[in-house]
Amino acid sequence: MPSAGRAAFVLVAVTVAVAVCAVTLRPSMAARAPRPDAPPRPVEQARVNVPVMAYYFISHTNESWWQHKRDIPALGRYTSDSPEAIREHIRMARDAGVRAFIVHWHSNEVLNHALDLLVQEARSQNFKLAIHYAALDENRRPVSIAQVAADLDFFAERWARDPVFDVFGQPLVIIDGTWEYSLDDLTILSGQHRLAHPRDPSDPGQPLGMLLLGSERDADGYARVASVLDGNAYYWSSADPSRREAHVARLLSLREAVGKGMWIAPAAPGFDASLLGATRVIDRFEGRTFIEAIDTALESRPDALGIISWNEFDENTQIEPSGKLGTRALEVLADYTSGHAPATVQRLEAFATTPDEPPPALSAGPAWLSVIVGLVAMLAVVVVTGVAVVRGVNARRPVETPF
Repeated sequence: MPSAGRAAFVLVAVTVAVAVCAVTLRPSMAARAPRPDAPPRPVEQARVNVPVMAYYFISHTNESWWQHKRDIPALGRYTSDSPEAIREHIRMARDAGVRAFIVHWHSNEVLNHALDLLVQEARSQNFKLAIHYAALDENRRPVSIAQVAADLDFFAERWARDPVFDVFGQPLVIIDGTWEYSLDDLTILSGQHRLAHPRDPSDPGQPLGMLLLGSERDADGYARVASVLDGNAYYWSSADPSRREAHVARLLSLREAVGKGMWIAPAAPGFDASLLGATRVIDRFEGRTFIEAIDTALESRPDALGIISWNEFDENTQIEPSGKLGTRALEVLADYTSGHAPATVQRLEAFATTPDEPPPALSAGPAWLSVIVGLVAMLAVVVVTGVAVVRGVNARRPVETPF
C-alpha cells in the first residue's frame, strides 16, 4: 500500500475508533426511565390531598411554534395573548383538577399584556394564579436584584391584590435562580416584599406581603437562604423518577430543609430538550413516567404539587393536549384528582388554518439519529482533510531516484 494510502487508512481507523468509544462510553441519550412493562398504579391510590399547580408559559408567538418543537398543541399554534386559548387552558386544567397556574413572568410589554388577559379569565372561572419570576435571562444569567425588586413592585401594584392571586391567602412568588444571588441580595428583596403573616389583600391601607419561595436544587442550597424565604419550589424538569431511591432522597432532603416553610414538589411527565442541545431524554412511556413522578413527589409530603408543565413545548414537558401525545398526561393527572380529561380537543377556529406538522426542514428525528448523522459528517470531514494533508506532505518530499 502506498505511504499516502497507509496514512489515510490509519487516520480513518483511529477516527472510527474514537467515534465508537465516544458513543459507547458517553452517558445514554435516553436516560433510564420506568420499565415499559411496569404495572399500572391501583386506582384506589389515585388521590392527592394537596393543591395541584402547573407551571404556565405566556411567551408563545406565531413564530415560536416553528422553533425547537417536536409537537404542537391540539388547540393549534396559539399565541399567549389569545383569549380563546387562555379560556380553554383554564377550563381543561380545572376539569383535570389543577387549581392554579404558576405563571413564568418578568415585566415587559408583551408578557404584561398576556398576564392581564390571563388574570381576567382566571377571575371569570374562579381559578388561581401564582408567579414564577424569571430572574435568569435567556443566557441563564441573573438579572440585577434591583430589576427583580422593580418587577415585583410592578406586580404588587398592578395585580397582586386581585383575588386570583390569593391561592395561599396571599400572593405566591417563586424566584427562579435563587442560587445565583447572594444572601444579602435576597435579604434586601425579602425585606421589601415579604411578610411573615398573611394580610388582608383587599385593604389598600395595609402593606401587601408575598410568599417568596426559592428555587434551590438541593438541601444545602436552601439552607443558605432559608432565613429570608418562605419555602422552596424546585423546577426539576429533567428528573428521572425510575431512579427511585435517588429521586425520593433528593426530594425528601429538600422537604426536611424547608421544614415548616412551603414545599412545592415537582413532577414532570417526561423530558426531551434535544432540539435545544440537551442530551438527557426521559421517555414518557405512555404515562408511566408521570405516574412515578407524581407518586415520588407525594412521598416528599409537599404543601402543593408543581406539575412541570402545562405548556413548555421546548422541553416537551407539557401536559396540555397535543397533536402527537393527545390527552394522556391529563388522563393520568385526573386519575389522582378525581377530575376528568377531555375526550377530544377541537382546534381553535382562529388557528384552524395552520398545518398539523412543521415544514420538513424543521422536523427532527430521534436524538440518537442526530448524533449518528453528526458523527458520520464529522468522520467524512476528517477523512477528506487527512487525505489532503497526507498528499500535501508527500508532494513536498524529495523525489526518490534509484541508484
